[in-house]
Amino acid sequence: MTLGQVCDQLGWASTSKLSRLELGQSRPDLADILDLLDVYNVVPAEREKLVIIARDAAATRGWWKAALSVDESQDLLAKLVAEN
Repeated sequence: MTLGQVCDQLGWASTSKLSRLELGQSRPDLADILDLLDVYNVVPAEREKLVIIARDAAATRGWWKAALSVDESQDLLAKLVAEN
């Protein structure tokens, strides 16, 4: 699906919001995530996993440390990306 097609289904006026989400330039709220999961027809088992990840990410900065084995260089890169 194109950005335009997804935004049309979501009723979003422009593609800039979706573009920023896809590029990691802004953080989606849970409602946006749920809407996107609907548009992409994500199956229930995968949907649950993604919602849990989204909730954890929103609640805890640095959540990737608990989810992944991150060495110091990856940790530094993740911090730089999160700050920008």
